[in-house]
Amino acid sequence: MHARLAAAAQVAGPAHSFYWWDGSVQEDMQEWQVQMKTTLDLYPAIEAHIKARHSYQTPGIIAVPIVAGSADYLRWISAETTRSDV
Repeated sequence: MHARLAAAAQVAGPAHSFYWWDGSVQEDMQEWQVQMKTTLDLYPAIEAHIKARHSYQTPGIIAVPIVAGSADYLRWISAETTRSDV
């Protein structure tokens, strides 16, 4: 959060996950889902930030578009992710 790559983050979990990895089904009892509210422009920076800190070789990072939202809320996301070092 201190890097200001997201205006907000929500953490849900722990999740019991099953996934294919190295040709077999894996099971993980302690995965956490983090949803971050950010802008499309900051996606490359937030992806790099997560990859540099995550313990997985291939963390599940996806972007889901905001197709509609409160204008006030969307302005807030933009305002809170404005960085002077970008």
